[in-house]
Amino acid sequence: MECSRSIRSPFDSNDGIYFGDHGVLHGSLPLDSYRGELYGIYAILKAVCVICDKYEIVKGKIIVACDNQSSLFNALSKKERAKVTQSNFDILWAIHALKQKLSIDIIPQKVKGH
Repeated sequence: MECSRSIRSPFDSNDGIYFGDHGVLHGSLPLDSYRGELYGIYAILKAVCVICDKYEIVKGKIIVACDNQSSLFNALSKKERAKVTQSNFDILWAIHALKQKLSIDIIPQKVKGH
């Protein structure tokens, strides 16, 4: 499963755009749209962490949008780390660690599927 992501700045139409694409790691778990969306959320937050570190950004917000409501809720709306018995806890734990590192607000947004 391949997916692409972009990070855009509303202030700069040239320098403020970052693009990336990646494949979802298969591991020993079945690959489905839920795991794919979680991995996409992880990739976005990882890129945002790098950008915030590089430019010393400590305040602001990012809207993370996807078409899977469960992915958004489990990855971004819960305060506690997922239980080890929850499916895809590995990616959820990685997302939780990135959320703890970021000082900016993360706003989940559901979008219409493609």
